[in-house]
Amino acid sequence: MPHSDHGSRLISVFSNAFQQTPSGTTTIETFLHGIQAGQWRKQVEDVRALTVSEQIKEAKKRVPAVAPSALFNGRRGKEYVQQHSGFINLDIDGKENPCIADRVVRARVYADHYVYAGHVSVSGHGLSLYVQIEPEQHEAAFLQLEQYFLAAWGVQVDPACKDVSRLRFVSYDPALYRNHEARAFISRKKRFSPAQRPAQRSFDRAVVQDSNQYFEAILSQILAAGYDLTGTYYDWVKISFAIASGYGEAGRQYFHEISKFHPKYKPVETDRQFTRCLQTRPARIGRKTIKLSTFFYMAKQAGFTYK
Repeated sequence: MPHSDHGSRLISVFSNAFQQTPSGTTTIETFLHGIQAGQWRKQVEDVRALTVSEQIKEAKKRVPAVAPSALFNGRRGKEYVQQHSGFINLDIDGKENPCIADRVVRARVYADHYVYAGHVSVSGHGLSLYVQIEPEQHEAAFLQLEQYFLAAWGVQVDPACKDVSRLRFVSYDPALYRNHEARAFISRKKRFSPAQRPAQRSFDRAVVQDSNQYFEAILSQILAAGYDLTGTYYDWVKISFAIASGYGEAGRQYFHEISKFHPKYKPVETDRQFTRCLQTRPARIGRKTIKLSTFFYMAKQAGFTYK
């Protein structure tokens, strides 16, 4: 998605993690430039020189920080948000995700089409990612991005990033990654509320002889109902892996047919997701292996089953 003006929106600056009143304002672009140019290099290197985890934790709290998602009116807290920046900052901790120590893995995460910018954290062990989102969908975007990055790259995002007032400490990373053409993350929403869920449909077990017939039977009912089974990004990704696992390239059209009921369905993006699934074997989300049975389970939860 083309570069927006979000990077020029004001965000609040804090002298340290203990301060509740902003000490000033900056922009995401200015903050990122400072990290790359070494504006806080000495303070960051002092933190990285420490080896005891408790000392590192305490030292981080004393360096400057920003609120990447918000400009506050007088005090830090979600009730004091004056304006959302249009960005969410995702923290990928090195302890929880040892794979990011590998430069190849890190480069792949950075290259994700939703990553606007990325850099090494103040400790030098974690990653900090910046993604453009719909300002009014902060929490929903976080929950879906959390699932997305786990499904796509096998990395766990710190759940505390859900808080719009969360701070991001300064850092130093001359190799900071930027992509002004990154796509904005648009939250996927269910087209049906629970009250609108279609009535449960069943199939005669005697008629359904194998998994292919079962799949076709369920698919035909989903299509007839016009039901959006994809829901969140996590649901969508699970379905893509499930169909790719069961049908390989032959399942591409099935995935399009299931995805098309979402109001923001995009054929190119859907194609890209399915291709990624074909290139990822075995099909896993985190440590969980995804099979065609995953699709059957999701369909059953939505009310499509057999006797």
